[in-house]
Amino acid sequence: EQGIAPQDILSGGLIQGMNRLGEDFSANRAFVPEMLMAARCMTAALAELKPLMTGEAGQTVGRACIGTVRGDMHDIG
Repeated sequence: EQGIAPQDILSGGLIQGMNRLGEDFSANRAFVPEMLMAARCMTAALAELKPLMTGEAGQTVGRACIGTVRGDMHDIG
């Protein structure tokens, strides 16, 4: 409604906030509850932004490999 592109909201706000929280977590200034809350907020925000995202994808900057440890019982969202 404000004329801001969804990609700008994602990269200019949400991702920067998550990065800062990650830094705070690494420095023991934030804890697991804050990480969980931020993850839920990011999920909710992406659900709102995803239908509005159209057009070409951004520039590819690399690849990611995601995996889990067999038998790990932890789940943080």
